[in-house]
Amino acid sequence: MNRILSFGLVMLLVTAAHAQLQVGARFGTGPRNLATYNPVLDKYVTSGSLNGIQAGVFGSLGIGSRLGVQAELLYATKGSLDSLLSTSKINLNYITVPIMARIRIIGPVAVEVGPEFGFLYLAQQVQNGNATNVKAIYSNAVDLSLNAGLVLRPFKKLRGGLRYSTGLSNVTDLSTVDVRNRVTTVYLEYAFLGK
Repeated sequence: MNRILSFGLVMLLVTAAHAQLQVGARFGTGPRNLATYNPVLDKYVTSGSLNGIQAGVFGSLGIGSRLGVQAELLYATKGSLDSLLSTSKINLNYITVPIMARIRIIGPVAVEVGPEFGFLYLAQQVQNGNATNVKAIYSNAVDLSLNAGLVLRPFKKLRGGLRYSTGLSNVTDLSTVDVRNRVTTVYLEYAFLGK
């Protein structure tokens, strides 16, 4: 994990000298939950939401006046209230790497879409203040998600947005259960390098 973090940070800093590149910090928060497939209803049913956070760094490269690509390296909390025991919660902590394409649609407003690769490093069930390791159940080490959202850039170095992330992969290795992450994030970004 340290190699991934170091490599990502070095990549961002080395390319910061380019004219349309920005490197900065990102923080976000919002509801998160797990969606479990219900074969009787033939749809995913979500459990109770918890508030989650995302924090990390980004590198953004402008391509012309309307297009851009942004790579991020984030710590992200996912999970939800347990669908069986409403008094417990499932905490899944990831290092995520979203790669977003951004298209400016009008003025300072852009849309973004792209994949997110999440690497699980902690899975806990918390009940009555006691944490139990549940990584044996939530054992799929890589979580693939699809992200989409809106971005508002009122100033050159400051932007904010709203992003929805839907899991494309089962976060368990159990063949009888299909559970996927769902996250909505309101975030702020500040570029400390670049134009």
